[in-house]
Amino acid sequence: MSAPEARQRLLEQAAVRLGGVENLAKMLGVTQRAMKLYLSGAAPVPDALFLRLVDLLSDQGRSEGQRPPGQDPNSRRR
Repeated sequence: MSAPEARQRLLEQAAVRLGGVENLAKMLGVTQRAMKLYLSGAAPVPDALFLRLVDLLSDQGRSEGQRPPGQDPNSRRR
């Protein structure tokens, strides 16, 4: 999978996890039209938007009680 495809897929998963395309677009500060272009692959996901998405998902995970792998005592990653 290429980097642009990975970004697109992460956006798709985030839309499902965070309440849909409209909600995700609002959370990331972009228009629904732009979000649909990114999701369809018609426009590349800009670096700045991708970084905001990663931050958003990271914050969401922490609020759900998930810890980063290095901080989870049950994590096998060392």
